[in-house]
Amino acid sequence: MTVNVSVKLTHTYGNTNKKTEVGAVVFINPETKSAITGVNYFIVIDNSPSMMKDGKIEKAIDGARQLIGSIPPNNYVMVATFANDLKIVYQGNSGNDINVDIKEHGYTTNLYKAMNEIVKLAELSNKPTIAFLITDGEPTDKRNPKDYEKLKNVKNLKIITIGVGKKYNERILGKIASKFNGVMYNVSQIEEVKKIFSEYAVKEAGGYNAELETPKEFIPLNFNLPITIPVVDKSYAIYGLIEVPPGKDPFISQFKLVYDDPEVNDRIAKVVNIRIERSNNENLIKETIDSKLMDLVNYYRLLNEILDSEISGKEPTKKLEIIGQKGKDSKEVISEVTRKLRNEA
Repeated sequence: MTVNVSVKLTHTYGNTNKKTEVGAVVFINPETKSAITGVNYFIVIDNSPSMMKDGKIEKAIDGARQLIGSIPPNNYVMVATFANDLKIVYQGNSGNDINVDIKEHGYTTNLYKAMNEIVKLAELSNKPTIAFLITDGEPTDKRNPKDYEKLKNVKNLKIITIGVGKKYNERILGKIASKFNGVMYNVSQIEEVKKIFSEYAVKEAGGYNAELETPKEFIPLNFNLPITIPVVDKSYAIYGLIEVPPGKDPFISQFKLVYDDPEVNDRIAKVVNIRIERSNNENLIKETIDSKLMDLVNYYRLLNEILDSEISGKEPTKKLEIIGQKGKDSKEVISEVTRKLRNEA
């Protein structure tokens, strides 16, 4: 298993006399892969009364069954419901058919409580963990998106949130997905869940529990700190800005990717050194900027600003028009933007 890392910068020169904002893109690419193993898959389904209607929960279980049957053996899968409390209804090895029949419903939607339990389970296992959350309603315990910022950051956990219909709280699902470097999906019909699950039924990976260590001057735009990828199953691009301070000497720093390679039973480190020369010649600095790359970095900056605005409840009308989302409701916008940010659109 091999994961490569490389970095492209927008600038060759930083200003001698003032701060320079430099765009950076970190490419993480699994060059060689092997069958996925040792990964936790948590599927957490709201079983409040509304989810028990119209066969919603049965169809969600069908999607889970399809995902579990598609994943290679030697991975752990858990299906749980939440309303009042998190209740595990199935756990076992991947690659098998599951028999789950949920008849009872709860009377609340304690989303924060359920997410807190998922975080604890992931942290306790320390294994790469992908969690899926499916809900169609408003939480009854914590109703403010800011509350979900208090959930503990766990480096081995990625959360995919799926909102069904029109009555769920997209700001909260967007906040959860954003905090754990996942994505939010907006579906009008529960049947669409199967298609989403099929996208995550990957067979191979190049590494696990990858973490990107960055210069202290680096501000990520499409991932949150800590920048982690539990399962490196495909290529990722991390966009950000480096605030290069003024100075006479070249700006020298590094990006470091560390990841688990079970084939050698070790944690591997890959380092990329960067160097930005100095100049007080504004024309030289501007002429040597990679403008196409800078435009791309600014696009991700815009996406990041839109996501923050939507989650906070503001209305970024002009920015939505720029990215072709004007006229769409916030559920559609947050779903589309989180997927673009994480390279999954």
